Amino acid sequence: MLYTTNLNLKKPESTDTVNVEDFNGNADILDAALQGKVDKAAGKGLSQEDYTTAEKTKLAGIAAGANQYVHPNHTGDVTSNGDGVTAIAPGVIVNADINASAAIDATKIADGTVDNAEFGYLNGVTGPIQSQLDAKSAVSDYIRQPGYAAATGSANVYAVTLSPALAAYAAGVCVAVKINVANTGASTLNVNGLGAKAILDSKGNAMTAGKLKADSIYTLRYNGTAFIVQGDGPDEASDILGKIKTVDGAGSGLDADTVRGNVLRHFHQPDNWGLESSAPSAYSKGQTMFFVSADVGAHGFPNTYGTVVVIKGFADASVGAIQYFYPYNQDVPIRYRYGIYPANAWTEWRTLWDSSSLRIIAGNLEMNDGTGWKPVGGNAYYSSSDSVLESDATERTTTASSPAGVLVYKFTPKFNGEIKVTADIRQTGGNGSVRANLFAYVSAGTTDAKDFAALNTSIPIGTALNFGGLSGYGGIGSTLTNLSTTYTSVGTTYLVTAGKPIFLVLNSNDGSTATSVYVRNIAIKGTIVRY
Repeated sequence: MLYTTNLNLKKPESTDTVNVEDFNGNADILDAALQGKVDKAAGKGLSQEDYTTAEKTKLAGIAAGANQYVHPNHTGDVTSNGDGVTAIAPGVIVNADINASAAIDATKIADGTVDNAEFGYLNGVTGPIQSQLDAKSAVSDYIRQPGYAAATGSANVYAVTLSPALAAYAAGVCVAVKINVANTGASTLNVNGLGAKAILDSKGNAMTAGKLKADSIYTLRYNGTAFIVQGDGPDEASDILGKIKTVDGAGSGLDADTVRGNVLRHFHQPDNWGLESSAPSAYSKGQTMFFVSADVGAHGFPNTYGTVVVIKGFADASVGAIQYFYPYNQDVPIRYRYGIYPANAWTEWRTLWDSSSLRIIAGNLEMNDGTGWKPVGGNAYYSSSDSVLESDATERTTTASSPAGVLVYKFTPKFNGEIKVTADIRQTGGNGSVRANLFAYVSAGTTDAKDFAALNTSIPIGTALNFGGLSGYGGIGSTLTNLSTTYTSVGTTYLVTAGKPIFLVLNSNDGSTATSVYVRNIAIKGTIVRY
């Protein structure tokens, strides 16, 4: 069985059996293919329409006479690309074209740089604009940018001529001047014959000799009255020394070789200087530095090699100095001592400790004695403040009258120094002149066989005491007293000694047992200062 190329119709061969189903199948295929065809119309091929609807719409939008255009590529003087980019080669438009087409006289443009004069030859510039350019003042130019000229005239009296000429002085006018001869003093500048104006430095001072050097160029700006040098340049050594004054302002007191003013004198002295007269007054006011050898112990210096620095602040008639000794042996600490007014004598040497020998760990001072770090005992003191060290709010009372009383508080100081004691006290039943007293007592280290046990820290709070005639105990500081029948806060400070307890005793001055006195809110206050 063979098949057609387009519709795949069956074509029986001589050896094939022909049956009705094959003919019917071919007929169905032909019928389906013919269903979408149209009859031929005269002059229109096989379609009743020339174009589809879409094609007709597209054609309706094309203008009459339009054609399909492709932008050509051009080379030569004028080049263009298919995307429409066009360029004109250099040199194609010549001066003659400019003159003929643009009405500009190309010969007046010279070499491509147009100056103020040549602006006037541009035919395209209108008369009013040219008038404005012609009226432009040279003053404005010299404010925006400096003019330049070499100075003429003699030293201190300088003159310059600017072109175009400066019409008048105005604040802000700036000129760069090449000095023709160095100045010898106060100087002036005359610009375009407008009058001499003073030349001042950047601080407003008149010129001093040598400030304006020959062949150097200086920028000067007018401030309305004088020309100010814009920056003075670095000061020379002589300038700096000339500006340093002594305490009395009389002059520098300095020379270029040695600092010898009232602030620093004898910056270095010969070895072992001043040993035979080592009292503080022997040293000059200021700073003295000298070397000492290991055999100077008899003169009050540590018996080792080192450098001594003495700083003396008062006049020679007084004594106020400090002396530092810097040993050359790093295992020997730095020492210092004071020269005290008016004794004219040195204090004992003190050691200046550093981090290699002292440290603070957890608030405690430790010292390295060469074998390891060890705690330093008693390395603090009390400083009176409102910080509470310890307190007791309990209310206590007694009717005892001086010299008797009752123990209401005891405190053993851990350090020397000053503490503050505060409390609330009052009295009742008195006649207005009765006081409630809170005494502070300290043991003198003796015992006494009076009518109570010897005062010591083992005595309980509340113990009745009688201090009449006691020599072993004494009141310290001020007594806390109150005349009022209502609680009043009172306080005072006491100097204390480490390890020596103080005892607070409450009584009245009534002389009888008719008055009750009260105390509460006792507080021991101070700050522990580590050193």
